[in-house]
Amino acid sequence: MSDARALNHELLSAPSAGAVRALVAVRASSFNIVNCTTAAHRLATLGARDGGDARDGLPAALCARAAALVARAAAGGAPARNVANLLWALAKTGTRAPPLIAALVRAARGRLAAEFKPQELSSTAWALARMGEGAADEAFLLELAGALGAALAASTPQAIANGAWAFATLATAGALGGGGGGAAGALERAGYAPGAVAAAAARRAAEFSPQELANVAWALGKLVGADAAAGAARAPCARDCGALADAVLAALEARGAQFADQQLANALWGCARLAHAARGARADADADAAGAAPLGERLGRAAAACAPRLCRFRGVELAMAAWAAVAAQAGVAYAPDGAAAPGGAPASPFARALRAAVRGRARERSLSGSQGAQLLWAFAHLEGGAAVAPVRALCAALRRDATALAPLDLSNAWWALARIGRPPPPRAGRALRKATRRALRATQGGKSGGSALSPQHVATVVWAAARLGPPTADARLCALLAAGAARAARAFNARDLANAMSGFAALWAAGVGATRPTLAAALADAALRRLDSFNAQELLKFAGAHARAGGRDERLREAMGAARELRFAFPALRAPDEAADADAGIDAAGLCVTLASRAPGRHLKHTGVAAWEASVTLSQWLSSQPAPLSSGALRGALLGGGDRTGGGDARALWRQWAGTTAVELGAGLGLPSIVAAHRGCALVIATDGDGPTLELLRHNCARNAPPLPAVLRAAELRWGIADALGACGLEQPPDVLLAADVVYGHAEPTWRALLDSMLQLAGARTLVLQAQVQRFGREATDGCEPRFRAMLAEHFMAAQVPPDELGACMVADLARTNCTVHVLRRRAAGARVPRALAFTRPCGDERADGEASARVKRPRLARVL
Repeated sequence: MSDARALNHELLSAPSAGAVRALVAVRASSFNIVNCTTAAHRLATLGARDGGDARDGLPAALCARAAALVARAAAGGAPARNVANLLWALAKTGTRAPPLIAALVRAARGRLAAEFKPQELSSTAWALARMGEGAADEAFLLELAGALGAALAASTPQAIANGAWAFATLATAGALGGGGGGAAGALERAGYAPGAVAAAAARRAAEFSPQELANVAWALGKLVGADAAAGAARAPCARDCGALADAVLAALEARGAQFADQQLANALWGCARLAHAARGARADADADAAGAAPLGERLGRAAAACAPRLCRFRGVELAMAAWAAVAAQAGVAYAPDGAAAPGGAPASPFARALRAAVRGRARERSLSGSQGAQLLWAFAHLEGGAAVAPVRALCAALRRDATALAPLDLSNAWWALARIGRPPPPRAGRALRKATRRALRATQGGKSGGSALSPQHVATVVWAAARLGPPTADARLCALLAAGAARAARAFNARDLANAMSGFAALWAAGVGATRPTLAAALADAALRRLDSFNAQELLKFAGAHARAGGRDERLREAMGAARELRFAFPALRAPDEAADADAGIDAAGLCVTLASRAPGRHLKHTGVAAWEASVTLSQWLSSQPAPLSSGALRGALLGGGDRTGGGDARALWRQWAGTTAVELGAGLGLPSIVAAHRGCALVIATDGDGPTLELLRHNCARNAPPLPAVLRAAELRWGIADALGACGLEQPPDVLLAADVVYGHAEPTWRALLDSMLQLAGARTLVLQAQVQRFGREATDGCEPRFRAMLAEHFMAAQVPPDELGACMVADLARTNCTVHVLRRRAAGARVPRALAFTRPCGDERADGEASARVKRPRLARVL
């Protein structure tokens, strides 16, 4: 025993990794388990000090001796400390020693909860994650997770952060969640609840180093964000995710300079994912007690603050920070002068810094193809169709690395180029087409997983190829897309079907590929199978494209003319079990609304007889606001601009919806009005000026009437009449004015009449809530919509509702919502109209990749796909 102690002293006294290796070479056969552990630990730490931690690995003789000793001690159990330290050293040095790893896992199995300390558990998890998939089976990993979850209260910040990082890394590698329900669900069932980890980290955030905060934010963003994107296990830990995001963002504000560049990027990305998972979690919080800015707004400030450091970021860090900025883009604080609040709109300063950083990395040729695709996607969201996006620089990265592009990268690249409106340079275009054809062939061959395009990817590429047109899209690509769409038709959702059909119709009309009647018929058959899932825009888009492609389907024509019953659920409007009101349509599961509707005609006559996407988005968001002051956007509008009512306290006036009056313009089927009445408004008047629409509107209001004493009624109101208040039966302006997708097309006199009615109905204290579907092409830049926004900005202050507040109406991956919601209030008499209007921002005269861009004003657009 004394020899073993002396040997251990020699190992601890060795001045270099070489000296330790010399001792191992001569004495390994006489090592006991403690000597083996000391030698391995010294080689890992001395190697790291000397800058070569993974170059040589642990000596084979040491690994063999340790494996024999661990196996021999298996009956009595190798000491937990030695097991954890040996695994740590193997991972730290990058040593692949399967017999030793297997022996260590066998020695630890069944003993983790009882014998391992929290630090030893986290070291074991960290080591297995560094080794990658296959180092241990899922059952052992889940046992390890359960033990670490049980020890959470006794864990140090380092142990919490390392454990979270390890399980997120293992989940990303596919080592967890094989039993279904996602990795977060599997960990929660094992006893390692991501929500509990988030709560523990949030409570003790002040004790965490920047590295630990970045690790835990990244890890839980990976775990919980992925499951939120899949719609799984979101509710139980949503509030804890929000608390952790709050804590990390507070740390960034207080000590952001202490975060290294990689840590800053990881923290931003993790907070964006956590904020997304936590969306709507604060909706039922007491508004007065909350007082804090929405997560989207705080994330926006953090993204804007990191802009000066982007020039130092590597490609992967740029992509992560850009994703976070996209997530925060709509988190704009209410600004009384109509301009975005300085901290709330990261897009403009952030995008300028991002452009410069991307060009710097492009000159170094250090961007990968995947990073190029992610950054293109980010620029498309941050700047829409701006000509200043560095398309050439990013397309060069795509071209160099095209063979390594994953299906998601291909889909992102095609979508972004179409959204920006700039085709790739010829060589990059050829590389992109070739990579897409390869992925489509993999799809055609029935492959799944990494190399094949999903149905949603196929639909996105078809849509983007049609927008970019030839030569970016060619006949060979179109033929493979047609084959892929035919194969995936029944897996398409309603939006995919509309995008695919309209894309093929445009491609065939442009002479790209031959018209395929069988494909049009297959898509029509798939559309009829899921007709109930189409909204009005999607149905019109599909039917029009089908006709332009030469499709003839009597069933589709009949479906277009048929009356339909639409059902919508609003779980946020939930009644206690004992207070459930079946007559009012509210039960413990939430409000259920049934609407009678029809499909609008091909030439958009009687558009109000259908349910449009923006009305659903506005209704979902409104249903999740238990009080006006519970929403950050509404709180900013109601309190940030000052109380101009001439008396009373704005906070007291807007503490609840009860007692307020609301009017909806262009109500159509009346869904937002119905939700407002059930949300608590005392009187709601749903107005429309179209006869057939009014008939349906009256029927829907009666069918979905709120419980007394609330009143919901329909009224005829033609925009532009002299007495809009009188037409609504009101003597003074309402408290709330609602409008959903009332601006489209090119009928400018109609929108001027709409503005006249809005000005008559909106008083000094009136809240205007407007939802709008985002549109592409000339209608989005040259049509009436941007001109109407400019006219509004002369009379109203505005703010956009952040994505994290849109809650259930947001699609999971932050990339597929088609709607925005704006909050408006009348300007005070004589108020100065800002040069940068509330809905517009100048593009400037910057140059992008040597191409000139005009100094123009364009709409401030939200994220759309």
